[in-house]
Amino acid sequence: MLFAALAMSTVSPTVSTFDPDLRCVAVFSYAETKVDASAQAGITAGLMYYYGRLDGRHPGYDMEGEMRKLTSAGYDAQSVQADLQRCGGDMQRKGEYLQQIGRALEGKTGTAP
Repeated sequence: MLFAALAMSTVSPTVSTFDPDLRCVAVFSYAETKVDASAQAGITAGLMYYYGRLDGRHPGYDMEGEMRKLTSAGYDAQSVQADLQRCGGDMQRKGEYLQQIGRALEGKTGTAP
C-alpha cells in the first residue's frame, strides 16, 4: 500500500483547469495575439511570469492539454474579462512594487541600480 502511494506521487502533476495562474497564462496568451506592438512587451512579461509560476510548481505538466481543458470547460468571455482584470491588476501591483524598490535604492545609493 505504501509503495502504491509513493508510486502515485511520482506521476506527472496536472494543474487544475481552474488554477488562477493557468487562467492568467490563458488570458495573456490570448491577449498577445490581439494587442498592438506598444503593449506587446507587457503582455509577454505577464505570460512568462505566470508560466514560470506554473512551471515552478508543476514541472513537466501538459500546458496545452490543461489549456484545452480550461477552454472546453466553459471558459467564456465573462470569465476571460474577469481574469484579465485580475491578472492585469496583479501585474500592475507587482510592477509598482518593483518601481518603489528601484526608487528606494536610487535614493539610498544616489544612482539607479
